[in-house]
Amino acid sequence: MIDEYLRWLPDAIVPWPDVVPVTIPEHFRARWIFWTLMSPAAVGWLVAYSLAFLRGRKDKCVGVPALLVAVNFAWEFNLSVILDQDTTQRHINFSWALFNIFIISQVVRWGHKDHPNLTRRNFLWAFVAMFVWASFMVVYGTIEIGDFPGTYTGTIINIPLSWAFITMLKSRGSSAGQSMYIAIAKMIGSMGAAATVYAEFPGHNLFFVLFISVHILDAVYIRMLYVQIRKEGHSPWAWNRPTVPHYADAPRTKDAAQDAPSAPPARTETMEHAK
Repeated sequence: MIDEYLRWLPDAIVPWPDVVPVTIPEHFRARWIFWTLMSPAAVGWLVAYSLAFLRGRKDKCVGVPALLVAVNFAWEFNLSVILDQDTTQRHINFSWALFNIFIISQVVRWGHKDHPNLTRRNFLWAFVAMFVWASFMVVYGTIEIGDFPGTYTGTIINIPLSWAFITMLKSRGSSAGQSMYIAIAKMIGSMGAAATVYAEFPGHNLFFVLFISVHILDAVYIRMLYVQIRKEGHSPWAWNRPTVPHYADAPRTKDAAQDAPSAPPARTETMEHAK
């Protein structure tokens, strides 16, 4: 009876589609589409990880936003070791996780530099806590929505990761640990993943919104990084770009007021002339 009185509203503008709001297992999808479009994504991220590790070692800092490394690793580890997954995607995830271990070694050594309000010990605890929290989110999120390839969780994670690159650049105030090739490889990886999802899961429009957000953030970061490197007097495309020290490693100087010799009071000088 009550329901009849509540039916005075017109039909909704956007009705529920017939598309199931979850992804489907690999045996229902064309493998040639996956390998054609996903290969650039797999290679792009592996190149980004490798270059980030090398640049981070040169500048003695982390080339990927430190706390987001925990979230990224949680997705790769849990969707290759903990959860049963698509065979092909599982091997790609595991290869990413292996490369990420090298980045984690730099996080343990230098990650605290980007968080000056935390001691090194507290930062490491925060990193572990982030990994544990992200692991629960990935595992239960994947299971509850039936996201077999982990596409939803992986795409959502990519948004704060892209944003974190921008904030890392701004907070450091330099291109330390970063390069144009890392940024471009990351963008290629994300674009390859987007093309794969668009082709394999048509009608899932949320992916369109999520990936467009990632692409915009990546483009903004590339532009900001290009300007920053030029500002530092170097070519953004130079492979042998000189070392850029992290601001935490910059030598600290005393306050200018303390260094300057104190001048005698004017009143004293006047009194001496009077004598």
